[in-house]
Amino acid sequence: EDGISGLALGGNVPMRSCVTRGVQSISDIAGPLTVKASTFIPTGAEYNMITSVSPEVSPLEWYVKCINQASVSNSSDDFDDNENSPHFVGIRRKGENGFLLQPLNQHTFNGTKIRMVAEQGDYDNCLVDSEIKLFRLTKKAIRNDLDDMLDRLKKEIEANNEEILATLMFSCNGRGPNLPRTTRYDFVDEEQMDASHFASSFPTIPLLGFYAAGEIGPTARGEVETVASQSGSVSFQGFTAVFGIFLKPKLSLSISTKYQDVVGSPSRLQEYFENFSSKRGIVMKDVI
Repeated sequence: EDGISGLALGGNVPMRSCVTRGVQSISDIAGPLTVKASTFIPTGAEYNMITSVSPEVSPLEWYVKCINQASVSNSSDDFDDNENSPHFVGIRRKGENGFLLQPLNQHTFNGTKIRMVAEQGDYDNCLVDSEIKLFRLTKKAIRNDLDDMLDRLKKEIEANNEEILATLMFSCNGRGPNLPRTTRYDFVDEEQMDASHFASSFPTIPLLGFYAAGEIGPTARGEVETVASQSGSVSFQGFTAVFGIFLKPKLSLSISTKYQDVVGSPSRLQEYFENFSSKRGIVMKDVI
């Protein structure tokens, strides 16, 4: 009953990784925070401690204000009324695409500081000028983020003149597969939502995968605006759908300089192949 399954790939196998979660900002009224100073903590589980933000407010008070905004907005169509909706702190470093999402926990807000997971190569004040928002998982955002990601992927494939061969999908069991749902995380009201939406966007592409209690892939982001594919910042996360997009390899045909020189002349082309075959004991008339 216990074990692990894996897929080993060899040779030139180009692929893309795409991740979708679906969160909505609940810090629009309170406003985002801008990092003014941060300290990299290298010992143990590496992380960044944000020590100063703008505007000069207590991060904990800012968090409470954001939560109150979400509570007031529950009666509107913009938010779901699921009291179990997970919250995430998102950080967008300067020049990055979207907010890197980190689950909110008891260590996130430490008095006047904010604790964020570190990435490879981080250092003191590496987060300066980064923007911070608070997000919440909602049904509407889950559907919209999935469809937006698939639309960006389609445009990305077309722009790069690429072709998809097949796709693997690993989706959180909180996103499916069957209805009616009986768990406290009732975020999806469509059967096989991730798979069916992918099939609608790419009807001829084979899709294989399974539902899991935790997915491994590039860390999910919120408010992504450009490309769909992601790399790096790999994490074990939840409430996501991770897609492995396998692409058709592009053949690179290299022609020797000698061959290029004789292509334009039939007589020189014949001479070239005669010399080529004689060196290998091949009689050209036997080949024809």
